[in-house]
Amino acid sequence: MTHIRAVLLDADGVVQVTAPAWRASLAALCQDPARVEEFLGEVFAAERPCTTGAVDFADTLAPVLQRWQVRASVADALRIWTLIEPSADVLALVEQLRSAGVTVALATNQQAHRARFMSATLGYAERFDHLLYSCDLGHAKPSPQYFAAALSRLAIDPAQALFIDDAEANVAAARAYGLNAEVFHVSEGTERIRALLNGHGLDLG
Repeated sequence: MTHIRAVLLDADGVVQVTAPAWRASLAALCQDPARVEEFLGEVFAAERPCTTGAVDFADTLAPVLQRWQVRASVADALRIWTLIEPSADVLALVEQLRSAGVTVALATNQQAHRARFMSATLGYAERFDHLLYSCDLGHAKPSPQYFAAALSRLAIDPAQALFIDDAEANVAAARAYGLNAEVFHVSEGTERIRALLNGHGLDLG
């Protein structure tokens, strides 16, 4: 028997990866090839506060695009963030866990635009029991407030949760808060994540 009642899976790096064309598509927005890294730095800085829902990404991205004289519209630029490739194998494992009576939640830092795409277009609203987006919880990993809000949504104690993330800092923060936590990247394969689940008493055969 296991004491784990819920498995919390990170999105990017665990359940999905960004499409290979993602970074190149974003870099192509910059009109000055010599300053691409500077441009990307400003774009990522504009996105950062949006992961806690403090502001809308369209509002913070628009002035960056204007300052860099990007020809694409804000809507076109935002579509680049939807270049996502879900892992069919990991999603099949999610289905197995849910069929076995385990609650499975997506625990991820996301801005609202991307979160909506993942929920609706990728179908995550149906594939997971809970969607613990940072933009909805008001806090982002690795802050302890994120884990507090997530566990409150799930109505469980930290020791009853297994958190899996590809970022060691997030895993360390989860452990510090009392969750069981493991590092995993989708590139390691489903046998690796199955082994992690088995190690916590979740044997899916």
